[in-house]
Amino acid sequence: MTAHPERAPAPPAADAPLRPDVVLVRPRDYGAVPEGAPVQDPLGVGYLAAYLRAKGYSVRVLDAHALDLDNDGLVACVVQLSPRLMGLSLHSFADYAHCVAISQGVRAARPSLYCVWGGEHATFHAENILNQHAEVDAVVLGEGEAALADLLAALPSAPPRDGDRLELATPVAGVLARGSGEALLHGGFRAAIEDLDAQPEPHKDIVEMALHAGKAVSVSVLTGRGCTHQCRFCTAHEFLRLGGGRVWRRRSPTRVVDEVERLAATYLTKDLAHPVMQFQDVIFLGTSTASRRWAMEFVEEMERRHLTVPFYCMSRADAIIANRDMLPRLVGVGLWSIEMGIESGVDRILKRYDKQNSSDANTQAIALMRAFGITYDASGFIMFDPSMSLAELRDNAHYLRDFGAATWDFFVTRLQLYPGTELRAEMIQKGLFRGGNEIGRTCGYSFEDPLVERVAEFTSYYDPCIRELDLILRDAKAEVAIAHRRGVPCRDDIATGIDLIHSTYCNHLLGLIDAVAEGASETDIASLIAAFVQRTSRLAAVMKEILRHPHVIAPAPVEAMRVSMAQ
Repeated sequence: MTAHPERAPAPPAADAPLRPDVVLVRPRDYGAVPEGAPVQDPLGVGYLAAYLRAKGYSVRVLDAHALDLDNDGLVACVVQLSPRLMGLSLHSFADYAHCVAISQGVRAARPSLYCVWGGEHATFHAENILNQHAEVDAVVLGEGEAALADLLAALPSAPPRDGDRLELATPVAGVLARGSGEALLHGGFRAAIEDLDAQPEPHKDIVEMALHAGKAVSVSVLTGRGCTHQCRFCTAHEFLRLGGGRVWRRRSPTRVVDEVERLAATYLTKDLAHPVMQFQDVIFLGTSTASRRWAMEFVEEMERRHLTVPFYCMSRADAIIANRDMLPRLVGVGLWSIEMGIESGVDRILKRYDKQNSSDANTQAIALMRAFGITYDASGFIMFDPSMSLAELRDNAHYLRDFGAATWDFFVTRLQLYPGTELRAEMIQKGLFRGGNEIGRTCGYSFEDPLVERVAEFTSYYDPCIRELDLILRDAKAEVAIAHRRGVPCRDDIATGIDLIHSTYCNHLLGLIDAVAEGASETDIASLIAAFVQRTSRLAAVMKEILRHPHVIAPAPVEAMRVSMAQ
């Protein structure tokens, strides 16, 4: 995929300077983002753009998905705009290779352009990034708004000689940067931003960019920053403790509802906007008195304004249970879907992660969500943990099926060991994880049980028909939720299809586990995989036909599915 001349770069606003101070670049990993998926609304980019503009800097944003640009196309845009500084967020390690390619391409064409990386993963790999990538000039540590603004102010205003690069003379708080020669200037860590209401609301450059390009797009909101828990696989609590200050902070409910009301009126009325607003907080509903009070004030403010805006949020099982009395009112103001962090169906693994949760609590929370017609997903489910036994792996597969969120993505997910986490340090100490300084390496560790490791190896494939079936499963579950909200029975063919998809995925993984336990040959296992791919293809075709006729109850396809899966 290459840059489209008519979109390279995106047209600036009438009052935008031809050469901006900053270009914020968001790459796209085409393997991780399904074809046809809505463009996401990244709030980190939006907050940075809003803050820098409030400080008087001119900012352009480039999004690979919205503009249909590959890495070369993004490089061409940045080179044409020729800003003083380019910012890239290492949002996930799927973006790592793209960040490298873009930075190298821009450096080759514009040696004096200052290249900055940021984000949680970049923060914990800051020194490795600068040591391993000469094309990167600085890494922002922690929350980036004030650090990036101060970095811009500290950069020399006079352009360097041709072929030279900009250098900092003194450290900048919240930044690790190159100084003169081989020196690295560490400015220390900034305290977490205390008053989020004082921050400007995130700008929606990427939403506007997607709509201008005729692409579907989601719209996001953030009510707070940080997390109330300290799960051992997560970087959030360490990331926001680096410079001190409060880790968990919320905006006022009134300010949040102001933004929700404005965004709903501006964007949710557009055909290309996803109809469900995305709350991107790690925990929208919490268990503490303060969290419950915040949620109640949010509901009351929405009710006072007679607002009903469909929305999605993230939470935990214990928080859903603690707020059960509030769920009907949340549904009344638009709560549509909850992404619930369950991580595992094995209680020993949950304790290992310090989740402070249990499989029974997850089950109770599911029952509550089903009772109120709230769709749900198994956020962050980890099928393969390096400490697992085969028996625990079987239990985990059954639990995911019974949970009712059994996409193939979740059946093959492995624990990711992110830099800055306790689990990564533990696995390095055990000698099961090598290459801790390798940027982008979060897996590739050894399993304690070699049989579990062999099963994991046999799930490291992905056929396009599986992706198609996962997307169909999502649409089928939406139909179930709509029927529940309307107080009508779910169609038998859709309900049966969902159960068959869950069972097909689960049975395949269980079959692989049994084959490995019995010492099956690679040829036999390859046959199991080929048969599974054929089943998913047939099931996808039948389910697609069922969903194509939403108002027709079709018993024939139900029987066809059962026969097809029995073959």
